Amino acid sequence: RIAFLAAACAAPAVASAQDAAARRFMFGGGPGGSFGIHRNANSQFKLEEFVGYSILPVGDHPGLFLAGVFSQGFVDYVRLTWAARVGFAIQVYHTNDFEVLVTPYMQFGGTGAFFNQGTEGAFNWNFGGQGEFVLLDGLLALYFRPLSFDLNFGRDVWAYYELMTGVVVRL
Repeated sequence: RIAFLAAACAAPAVASAQDAAARRFMFGGGPGGSFGIHRNANSQFKLEEFVGYSILPVGDHPGLFLAGVFSQGFVDYVRLTWAARVGFAIQVYHTNDFEVLVTPYMQFGGTGAFFNQGTEGAFNWNFGGQGEFVLLDGLLALYFRPLSFDLNFGRDVWAYYELMTGVVVRL
């Protein structure tokens, strides 16, 4: 029992001692809204998942990263998107307990829309920015994405403004 207690107490110290820049692998996701801003795009509930890697850390934050993204939109039809994202995390505030990052990004990929009367494919282009509140020496971040535009170019154009929130885990 004493060994278990000692290990449990030492684990946070080991995690905090790890250099945050060494946390290059990331995964996460979250829910949000996808609001149609074009006549052919209905508003939807959206889920997003991603897996990525920091290819050029800057100081003790992620810097330049690449990620694979998969998202789903639901209401009266289903929209599935798979894409590659590139972004750059900029540290705007840092203390011993937490840091704040601002992360502009852009992604390119494909979208499939599944309607009652059939399916349609489109090229996906999404761009925007998010704020991240980073805790536990870079291990966990809570993000809020107030600025995101999702454009899909197929037979028609579907344009969405998106408001997302979620979690990023960096290992």
